[in-house]
Formats: sequence, C-alpha cells, structure tokens
Amino acid sequence: MRWFVVFFVLGLSACHSGAIKPVAPAAEENAHSADLEPVASAGSENVCRSVIEAPGDVASVIEPVEDLEAIHAALARATGKRVLLVLDIDDTLLTSATEFGSDSWYDWQFNLPKDSPDRVPCLFDVMGFNFEVGTQRVTQCDATDVVNGLEVDRIMLTSRGANYRAGTIRQLLEAEYVLLPPIGKPEFGEMWRWTDEQDPKKRTYSLSYDQGVFMTTGANKGRVLLHLLKRRGLSYDYVILVDDGCKNIQNMQKALADEQIAYHGLWYTNIVKGVDQGKAKQGWSDWLKLIESVYPKRAKLLRQNKCFN
Repeated sequence: MRWFVVFFVLGLSACHSGAIKPVAPAAEENAHSADLEPVASAGSENVCRSVIEAPGDVASVIEPVEDLEAIHAALARATGKRVLLVLDIDDTLLTSATEFGSDSWYDWQFNLPKDSPDRVPCLFDVMGFNFEVGTQRVTQCDATDVVNGLEVDRIMLTSRGANYRAGTIRQLLEAEYVLLPPIGKPEFGEMWRWTDEQDPKKRTYSLSYDQGVFMTTGANKGRVLLHLLKRRGLSYDYVILVDDGCKNIQNMQKALADEQIAYHGLWYTNIVKGVDQGKAKQGWSDWLKLIESVYPKRAKLLRQNKCFN
C-alpha cells in the first residue's frame, strides 16, 4: 500500500497560500515530459466561447476564471434575482493528488481506442476504486471557505455515477465542504433513473440527489439540471455554473436559453490539464500490484476485463 499512502500525504500537504495551479514538469525534471498529452478543450483555441446569442433580454455569458472568488462578482451581477449556484466537483472543488486517476487521466483513458495498449480494463471499476481510496485535495487553498461562506441556493452537480456516492461524499467532507440538505420537495434525498428524450440515442441514466450533491452519471448537465428542477418543483430565473469542462459550460448555456433562464457560466481554469503518460503507466502498474496483493480475485477479474460498472 506504500504507493497510495505516500502520494495521498504529499497531495494533501501541497496547499500553499493562494490558488493551487499545478504545471507540467520541465523536461529536465521528468524523463517522460515528451509524453505529456494535453486534454482537448471543447472551446476553439483553448477558449470556452458562448454557443448561442442571449435570448432577448435574458443574460447569457461565459467567462473564464482562475479563482473561485469570482463567484462573488457573479452573484453581485445577479442581485435581486432568484439565483441557483451550480458547482462541479472534479477539477473545480476537488482535484486528484496523483497523476493516475485524475480527471485528465480519465479523459485520456476514455478517449483512447479500445485496442490501445495504454487503455486500462474496466475503466469505471478502476475509477470507483480510486474514489474510495480518496486521493483528492481542494483545487485552491481557500476553496472551502469561499464555497461554505456563500448564502445562496446551491447544488454540487457531478458527472460521477450514482454508485460512486459514498466515496464522493467522504471526499467532500474530508475537504471540509459543508453539505446542504436537498432543496425543493421531497425534503429527503432520492435515487432514480431518467431517460434523456432530447438525446438522439435516448440514453437512460442513474441519478441521485442528496446532501446537496447531484450525481448524474455523465448526463448532459444542462438538460439533467432542468429535469431536477422540474422534479423537485424548483424555479430560478438566474443560474451560475462553475465548471472546468467547457462542454458542460456550453451545454448548460444552451439548455437554459431554451427555457429563458439567465445564465453566467464560470469556466474554471485553475487546474492545468494534461497527462504524463509515463507516470500514468507507472501508476496503473503500481495500482494493479496493490489490488493483486489485497484483492487477488478482483485483480484477476480486471485482467480478464470482467467489469461491474
């Protein structure tokens, strides 16, 4: 277990004053720097742009930000409105303390060809293990102070699957984020399945909402948020989304414009995207050795590509 313990401690101790902005290591510091792969942004030229024109008098803007403090200015612009603040989790509130299992690593793995030798078996099973291990830290040192101090309705909306809830809640609590009761009706949390009728493939997703955390299993964030609001009898005329994913920022903009809901998308760019393939491969090798030493049967199933998520 040495690999996980060492990296977990290093990750948690890496918080200094001001925002954390990890950078790709210089070539002389990292023998694998030539393998550093940037994760593609949905915005052209690495800029997240608006994909619609503001509908009539309804505001709809996208703004890149490097600090969660920008939420205060966004809220000030919405004074007098019924405002909902929506917060992404991965690389927005929390980020991985290790290369292996990070949000960028997941994106890299997800987009690899199925026959790639670098592709790990049972990606979603592996991510589930990683969420349970808890190698996460806040994205900037004052992140919890900023978020916990906000007096506004808010939802943490994550693309993580509903079956990863326990590990996700633990990670948020370890980081000292305050988790809020569900808003709307019913007053308790719930778990259900939802079919996105606007999706050409009519995909069905497992969803869960409790303790202020909405787990959406990769659904379109804009459409699934509107579904949640309707399901729980909620109505807002201004939504602020903070998310590191440009695609999520744009999807929310399109969905809210269709409903004439004002929108301010804060594209959070504090976490540099990229995957060091050398470190990623070594991480997978170390991780598999750990599983083999503790759960040999599960490791065997992984090697046989027998997946359960």
